[in-house]
Amino acid sequence: MSPAADAVIGLAALLALVASTADAQPRYRVVSTVGATSEAHDVLALGSRVFVATSGGLVVREGTSVRVLGVREGLPGARARSVSHVDGSLYVGTLEGLAELDATTLDVKRTFAIRRVRRVIDFGGVRWAIGYEGLRRLDDPSRAIALGSSHARERLTDELWIASAGAGVLRVSADARVIGRFTAGSGLPDDTVHTLARHGDDVLVGTFGGLAVIREGRVVRGHMLARASDARRRGLRGDLRRGRAPNLRASAGLRRRARSLRARELGGGFVRRAP
Repeated sequence: MSPAADAVIGLAALLALVASTADAQPRYRVVSTVGATSEAHDVLALGSRVFVATSGGLVVREGTSVRVLGVREGLPGARARSVSHVDGSLYVGTLEGLAELDATTLDVKRTFAIRRVRRVIDFGGVRWAIGYEGLRRLDDPSRAIALGSSHARERLTDELWIASAGAGVLRVSADARVIGRFTAGSGLPDDTVHTLARHGDDVLVGTFGGLAVIREGRVVRGHMLARASDARRRGLRGDLRRGRAPNLRASAGLRRRARSLRARELGGGFVRRAP
């Protein structure tokens, strides 16, 4: 089975899993779009402003006013990939580097030679950049933890969990030490992890090979959610082997449930949804 087919199967399994969850969510309608560029990668709502990291710069919307910040305004590059807010500062990650902006004036305060940052966080009293170059301290960028491509993160009390492409889930302590990890060897369906989410006392782990559940420091084998994800993947895999194209069209129920107030898309700009 090719990686592309696996990706199709993974998407279909996720859609099927969402479709099988609770009904009756509020309906939303598109009320406005921001088509400043063709590709939106990240979005942040802060007070009366909405910030969108796009392939043409940082789009700032306030009321009916829209402007774009780019290289002329001091960003390291125009191809923005993320926008984060930490204690009065905005951090804009671009393909060329990272910029720290005053969250009120939007003036660029300083830049960092850290490429493709996906998120800036405060952890252990220190600001960290998470991205394709691993985990780096902003007060000392030479101090880094190589994580490969980092897709997501989740803070658990005094630990930071990082989802990586190929290294599973890494557990990082407040003093920047990797103190453990979850991999395929410890029960994950795959070492490429796309997302992490808290669910009560559990952590849900979305991997290239399906969904896993971690509870009390261990991967829960045979969990209901993981079984549902795995069963759907097996069914779709069988459809492909038999030459049958899986039906990936979202049902009306799924469309009602898989809503968000803000969405990212390729080719249509930024869409804002409202009830």
